[in-house]
Amino acid sequence: MQNLLTALKQEHEALKAQVALIKQHGVVTPDGFAGLQRLREILHAHVLHEDLDLYPRLEQAAVRDDNLRTLLDRFRGEMQEITAEANQFYQRYSAPVQSLDYARDVARLFSLLTNRIVTEEAVLYPYLEKAP
Repeated sequence: MQNLLTALKQEHEALKAQVALIKQHGVVTPDGFAGLQRLREILHAHVLHEDLDLYPRLEQAAVRDDNLRTLLDRFRGEMQEITAEANQFYQRYSAPVQSLDYARDVARLFSLLTNRIVTEEAVLYPYLEKAP
């Protein structure tokens, strides 16, 4: 279980580092926009990893824990919303745009990811540490 937890946390660090790199370059620059595309790839791989490894293990533990069952349902629903919003962002912007809407949408995407990472590590991952 520790290997999975370590891998997921490393993926979170990669996501945070990518956001920082994008901010460093600026979201309207070619490098910044390329970084946004890379962020999409990293996020997709992380969500797939969670779906294939994290949630199935926690589902097993949730059979004996109603609180965990409720939590998993909430986290899955929230992640579906975040993923849908991220997909809409990437469909909406095929190139960087000098606009307030673009800046606001980028900031929202970064905020969603950052908040989700903090919440997963503080609320969900402790259950993984205790899982058999």
